[in-house]
Amino acid sequence: MKKLNKTTLLTSLICLLPILVGAILYSRLPETVATHWNMQGEPDGWSSRPFAVFGLPGILLAMGNAERTEPLTMIGPKGLEKVVRSLRVIAPELPFEIRFIEFRLSRSAFNSLD
Repeated sequence: MKKLNKTTLLTSLICLLPILVGAILYSRLPETVATHWNMQGEPDGWSSRPFAVFGLPGILLAMGNAERTEPLTMIGPKGLEKVVRSLRVIAPELPFEIRFIEFRLSRSAFNSLD
């Protein structure tokens, strides 16, 4: 069995934080959650609440533990890079580079949630 190093442990903890927050707020989340946006910033992909809370962070956790070395591109709304970089203070030594593509969410994206 592979011995856990500090980077793997910290990366795992960071990936588990969204699951903890999602579990705490689970009953307040809608049944379907936007998980993909088009280039106009409008949601065009939806996932079930359980997948959004537990599945997506689980995928990131698996990537961190799979000794990934190739760059990861994260695409999301404006502010994504700031959030991820603030988490990197806790685990600055990831074995792969993270690249960001950010876009602005349109007002219609928020109106569609009503």
